[in-house]
Amino acid sequence: MTMSSLERQCTLGLGFIYALRGFGMFLLAPLLSLYAVNLSGATPLTLGIALGIYGLAQAILQIPFGMASDRWGRKPVIIAGLLIFILGSVVAANSHSVYGLIVGRVLQGSGAISAVVLALLSDIVRDTERTKAMAILGVSIGATFTLSLVLGPVLSNWMDIPGLFLLTALLAVLSIVALYTLVPHEPKQHIVSAANVGSMTASVWQPRLIQLYISVFSLHILLALVFVALPFVMRDVLHLPVNKHWHVYLPALLCSFVCMLPFFYLEKKLKSIFKLFILPIVLLAGVQVVWMLQQYQSVFIVIAVLTVFFSAFNFLEAVLPSKISKVAPVVAKGKAMGVYSAAQYVGLFVGGMSGGVLLKSMSISAVFVAGIVVTCSWMIGMALLDRRTLH
Repeated sequence: MTMSSLERQCTLGLGFIYALRGFGMFLLAPLLSLYAVNLSGATPLTLGIALGIYGLAQAILQIPFGMASDRWGRKPVIIAGLLIFILGSVVAANSHSVYGLIVGRVLQGSGAISAVVLALLSDIVRDTERTKAMAILGVSIGATFTLSLVLGPVLSNWMDIPGLFLLTALLAVLSIVALYTLVPHEPKQHIVSAANVGSMTASVWQPRLIQLYISVFSLHILLALVFVALPFVMRDVLHLPVNKHWHVYLPALLCSFVCMLPFFYLEKKLKSIFKLFILPIVLLAGVQVVWMLQQYQSVFIVIAVLTVFFSAFNFLEAVLPSKISKVAPVVAKGKAMGVYSAAQYVGLFVGGMSGGVLLKSMSISAVFVAGIVVTCSWMIGMALLDRRTLH
């Protein structure tokens, strides 16, 4: 079967919103730690809080936003979340202390609409086409993540970090426009039926779903850990100014697009989530080992290792939403998406906080040791849950 024109319009429209908001969110990832360290009240601990608090706010509010959308409709809740995000961006842009930055990041994170966007997609796109639509959204996230890493340092030449915060606010405004011009109207019958579901007691804790929750949680811990430490590696070890960090990111990202293709071939062949994910997890662990051993004295080594990281990360970022949509029970897709999104942002918070603490109390290598612990725990958890799925 193929998507109808309505389903294509919905998927592309929501993908565009994801791309705009994701670009604004990821744009600051490689720059925020270097910027915040110069604000009044900045310490490695408050730096870690500023990086991670966004994820904590997102994690706490994903399920409440999803429940609100069941009662009042998806689009009004998405708009409310985007308006809160805009407010947070403006507050962060006008902050002169790390504490003001933290308040702005909390407000940005309080616009927790990821699960609602996925729920709206599920309302409009048929179940037979939903996996394809979720994969398109996943690819849009991975693509905007990679694009933002390249353009962030370049844009920082033209505007300062407060200017980038204001740019993220503008992108959120464009997302609201896109919501009403590109995305079809949500079915009215959804609001009535969803309200009758009540607490949505259908199980979302089956082993295969837990494997996916653990995966997105661990993946985003690694993302936060890497981007707490890597900007300092490039500045202090490779002696690259911030406006030239894209010299490392761009070739790594371009190479990763080619290197991730074999993963998608395996995705068609392997039915077990554990078997499909084990190779990307091993590669992510290998990246942490190389950097723990301080093998980043050469730009070429960093590019090569970062290519491996991006290949594994972008593949998992694209496939995970599709797997959630396919594995979750039909009556509990919204709740499963809420748990999935919450796990994603808890991972960002834990990674940002722990990375900041380790950077303060120990060293850059300690951050990568934490990454090794995360990947090993991830593999063990996946293996144990895989055994349960076989019984």
